[in-house]
Amino acid sequence: MIKSTNRDSSLTQGKVILWVEDKLTREYLRTIWKSDNTIFDIRFAGGKSVVKATVHDLRNQDESPKNVFGFIDKDFAESNYDKWQNDGPPSGIYIPKFHEIENYLLDWDALTNCDSNYCLRKFNEIKDRASDKANSMCWWMSCTQVLSHYHYQLVGEFPSNPKIPIVNCMSEAKNYIINEKNWHSSLSCNISKLFDDKILEKDLTG
Repeated sequence: MIKSTNRDSSLTQGKVILWVEDKLTREYLRTIWKSDNTIFDIRFAGGKSVVKATVHDLRNQDESPKNVFGFIDKDFAESNYDKWQNDGPPSGIYIPKFHEIENYLLDWDALTNCDSNYCLRKFNEIKDRASDKANSMCWWMSCTQVLSHYHYQLVGEFPSNPKIPIVNCMSEAKNYIINEKNWHSSLSCNISKLFDDKILEKDLTG
């Protein structure tokens, strides 16, 4: 996590500081935004949780810079693409519609003609091999997606740690745990749904 004591001058120089998960994402965005490289300073953090923590820390410190954002893979979570216009997502974290950044690289013509096509595979062979691999993972994807959905149902509204001024005594601590976001109100109902076979089958095939 970047602490306020470690701020560098670029945070106040007007560039858009964009934190991403890894080097691949950084190189991809640098390539497609090549003409705008003077606008963006793209940095990789080493993981989704680190991106979130870094952006949160920088945006919530005193005199917080308004030019710090994050871009992370959707994976099995929800995209916030519908909030990208106007002021963008309140957290400053942008989550695209695609599963992960690698999806944007599935260009069969580009893969056919790239220098890394050492086996000289043709367009249709590359496309068919990729499609076969994807088809073999359907149930794995379905299982993982449902688990992610259930996880959010159970703990998606779980309260984050309170800021120091909010909790100063036992009663305030108890009140925060019990009432913040009313997170436990639907917990028992959601748990019971997880063991309903018909609902589970519907979720897996839906």
